[in-house]
Amino acid sequence: MTGTDAGILDAAFQWTSALFTAGFHTAALEGWSATAMLLLSLAMVCGAAAGATTGGLKMGRVLLLVQATSARIRGLALHPWRLMEHKPIADSNDHAVRTLEAAAVMLVLWLIAIFLGTVVLSHAVGPSVGLDRVVLEASSALGSVGLTAGITGPDLSWSGKPALIVMMWAGRLEIVPILVLAAALIVAPRHRRNH
Repeated sequence: MTGTDAGILDAAFQWTSALFTAGFHTAALEGWSATAMLLLSLAMVCGAAAGATTGGLKMGRVLLLVQATSARIRGLALHPWRLMEHKPIADSNDHAVRTLEAAAVMLVLWLIAIFLGTVVLSHAVGPSVGLDRVVLEASSALGSVGLTAGITGPDLSWSGKPALIVMMWAGRLEIVPILVLAAALIVAPRHRRNH
């Protein structure tokens, strides 16, 4: 097997491991290009099956969003002269629309969580570590995947460890239940004081 074939095989294995949230890796990711690390991060954000306790958005939600986007673009391309009809999603009783709304909300929440985790982790590791590596670590922690570009380890500064712990916890429980818990903890004491 040539070096190129081995590199392709390693890349395919790492990407599959990231997509299925297995956490196995057969190559040191520290030497990978920024593009390769961002593609691994994308796999971790999309990865896992419905019902899995790890992983990102889950493949079912990703496929639903891709299909809805494709349908919207096809509709615009085939009928560009037609005015787009807009109905508020909250007013709709259609199950498919509510499912699509839930998937879109999860996508936005995951992107916000990865952005915030990347900012905090980037501050913790300093400017010497590339943004691609920090995004990979944040995606891995939030997805409970276990792949690392060399940031996660015993040498990580104290300020980075709580950030990773919170991201792993949020990814394991999913973001919506955590937001519901936070809202209940904030609203319940106020409600008791008012009554």
